[in-house]
Amino acid sequence: MTKVFDKQLGFLCFKHGELNTKITLSKCGYVPGESIVLNVEITNGTTKDVTRIETALMEVTTYTAHRGRLHHFHYGLGTRHNDTEKKKECRTVVQYIEEFKVSKNSTSTYMRMLAIPPVVPSFNICPIIQVDYQFKVKIVTRSHFNRSISGELPLLIGTIPVRHVLPPQNTTILTQDYLVPPQPMDTKSEEESLIVPGSVSYGDSVFGKGTLVEDKDDKSIGFIPKYIYYNDYQ
Repeated sequence: MTKVFDKQLGFLCFKHGELNTKITLSKCGYVPGESIVLNVEITNGTTKDVTRIETALMEVTTYTAHRGRLHHFHYGLGTRHNDTEKKKECRTVVQYIEEFKVSKNSTSTYMRMLAIPPVVPSFNICPIIQVDYQFKVKIVTRSHFNRSISGELPLLIGTIPVRHVLPPQNTTILTQDYLVPPQPMDTKSEEESLIVPGSVSYGDSVFGKGTLVEDKDDKSIGFIPKYIYYNDYQ
């Protein structure tokens, strides 16, 4: 799975040239405990050196609320939804900030292995809450104006890993910023491709304690969600 993005660095009369980046992941679906192998190919066509690269796994939660008013219908009072409001919340699951030099007018490749901690799996079956994940890459140069380029690559986090990954015939180049979780399978061939759960457990959420507020006494209670985690996944 690959995504390509580029950007002209500099400002107005102080243009430094174009910086091209290609992000590649071996697949688009993972489970907690598995490691993501990231490959970033940087083609620095600018007059400034690349100095730093930042990578992060982001959790994106979308909340949907429907606002309605009471209306008089022929059968009595009822509520009609007149407005829909959406709110997005982004949280950093894992982040790396590293010095990485790519000289001007040259090409270099950056690789990073990132282990996924216990987190809630991707889902979009709830009408009011949707959870997605994306891998964010930011590349910083020595330029003083318009000095960085960033891009996101969507991925899925599930609960059952696959036994093996077949090499794709053609590289998939993404044109959207999200992936749709697969529907429940019902064929034997698909079931046979899944790994039998071995050293699997439930780990505390990487985000730690949540906050649950009681309506009556207005006290906060610390609660740590637990999610499935594969300890010795290869």
